[in-house]
Amino acid sequence: MRRETLLDFFEDLERQTGPFLVHDDGYAVRQMSYAEVGAAARAFTAALEAHGIVAGNHIVIWSENRNEWVAAFWGALRAGVVVVPVDFRATPELLARIAGIVSARAVLVGAEVTPPATLPMPVWPLAEVRAPASWTEQGPPASLPSPSPTDIIEVIFTSGSTGTPKGVMLTHANIASQVNTIEQVASLTSRDVFIGTLPFFHSLGFTVTLWAVMTLDLQAAYHFSPLDAKQVGKLCKQYGGTLLLSTPTFLRGYLRRCEPDELGSLEVIVTGAEKLPKDVA
Repeated sequence: MRRETLLDFFEDLERQTGPFLVHDDGYAVRQMSYAEVGAAARAFTAALEAHGIVAGNHIVIWSENRNEWVAAFWGALRAGVVVVPVDFRATPELLARIAGIVSARAVLVGAEVTPPATLPMPVWPLAEVRAPASWTEQGPPASLPSPSPTDIIEVIFTSGSTGTPKGVMLTHANIASQVNTIEQVASLTSRDVFIGTLPFFHSLGFTVTLWAVMTLDLQAAYHFSPLDAKQVGKLCKQYGGTLLLSTPTFLRGYLRRCEPDELGSLEVIVTGAEKLPKDVA
């Protein structure tokens, strides 16, 4: 079924049962069900309105991959708030520059970063998005904007290494068209488990690692670093991963450092961003 906006998926997602997302950083495992992601998203929408953050405003997410990233994005999307992801390895100075360029109303931070104390906008721990009670003191939002396919939902920035960071604005239609293409090309079902290691702040990770999982009735197991081959292999074996998106460089590391049975459940591996060497193929 072709979708025009990404919110067309939200209620379908909430009606699913069972586990949805797993974040395993090698020390602790955090799981969220479909219902928990939906509840956290709705609560975050209410929190945005309570803080006067409305449709067309921008918030920055400066975080490693984690389950709460998904819930926060759904919550922002429902409110019409534009999300600006920043590489969690970026410097605090770059974070501050990007937040200033978009006039960010808030910055959500992960566990792997320390935000500068001089940011002029509120800083919220992303981990709190998984606890709806902490976001719902003001009650549900009075009303929600009606989305249009041309509404901007995200701005992805360049690294700024060669000058002022430049942002690319993405709309509902941009992402929905890519998700629709993935759905047409790949025969995906609810039994598929996506091993998500590419970062959400990157266009490929955002489209496939984040949005394909959020919209195509897949389950996902996330790890914050594609360089951690042993943990990726463990994740794949433990959760029965069937889909892996990676680059040839990362794949070479998995082939060298993972045991064959750790990757044995994989059915589809998609690679890109650089030339695929014959020895990896």
